[in-house]
This record gives sequence, structure tokens and C-alpha cells, in this order.
Amino acid sequence: KPMRLPTGESAAAGGRFAGNVFGTMVHRVLQHWDFTGDVEPQLTAVTATSFARDVRDDRDQQALLEELRQLLRTFAGSEPYARLRRARVIGREVPFLVPWNEGRQILEGVIDVLYQLDGQLWIADYKTDVIPLDQVATRADAYGEQARLYREAVGRSLGEPVAGFEFIFLRHGVAITA
Repeated sequence: KPMRLPTGESAAAGGRFAGNVFGTMVHRVLQHWDFTGDVEPQLTAVTATSFARDVRDDRDQQALLEELRQLLRTFAGSEPYARLRRARVIGREVPFLVPWNEGRQILEGVIDVLYQLDGQLWIADYKTDVIPLDQVATRADAYGEQARLYREAVGRSLGEPVAGFEFIFLRHGVAITA
């Protein structure tokens, strides 16, 4: 039986939208985001029609779009974003399946971004959790098992050590290394 890793998204994004809807939107945009490109033209290219299949009401689409743009502006001004600008992105939204537990299970997950920086392999996981800044480290600790499993799965799959794993809390523009 496959063992799925938790995504850890919050129950609500900004209190208005289901966390999984907002988190899905953010991941869709970041899957195609050019970290080396100008931010504002990319934000302009993201339109409310991107959300049409998930959010039907026009006002909700506009509110979601504004929340998304604000989150991305915050992220774009952060140190984790600056790291990704310097990195060579190897993959985004990378699915994986690896034998686990001596072959009795299959571990399944999706890596948000796999990148190489200064010759070292890194994994990053985007978080859209709605939490105060002073709770970010505690929340990252709660996701610790995810980091451990992803690091091991990538190391096994690629046959190369993983230098680090970071949870990027997009709303605050901070990364916690796990």
C-alpha cells in the first residue's frame, strides 16, 4: 500500500479560501515561475482565469488573485528567493515513488523544487500556512518527518547526498532548514 506524505497546508488561506485551493494555486504558479526574471510582469501574467475551475465566483477569484500576488511579492523580496535566483533548478513538482520499509511499502511524494547551489543538492518545500511569524520554526518542526523522508528518498534515487532541505514559508518570506 502506498504511503502518502502529508502536504501540511493550512486549513484556510487568509481565512477565506480552503488551504488546499490556495496552496494548489500557489504551486501551479511557482511550477512555471522564472526566479531570474522580473517579478511584476510574471505577476501580471497570472490572471483570475487561472482559478476558474477551482473558484467560480468572480469576486472570490479577484480576492484570491490579490492574495496570491501579495504572497509572491513577499516571497520575491526574501532571502530564500535570492537563493533560488542563484541556483540551478533541477526540477519542480517532481513526483517520486521509492521502495520503502524493506520493500513492503512504496513511499510517494512530490518535491516542490529540487535545486543545485554551489555544487550542492537542495530540496525546498513551499508552505502557505497562515501562521504568525513567531510560530514558523515550531510549524517547521512539525514537518520534520517530511524533510527526513524526502532527503532520504532523493539521496537514494539520485545516488548523491542532499546538502539540505528547507521549508519556505511564503507568506513571511522565510526558510527554515530541516
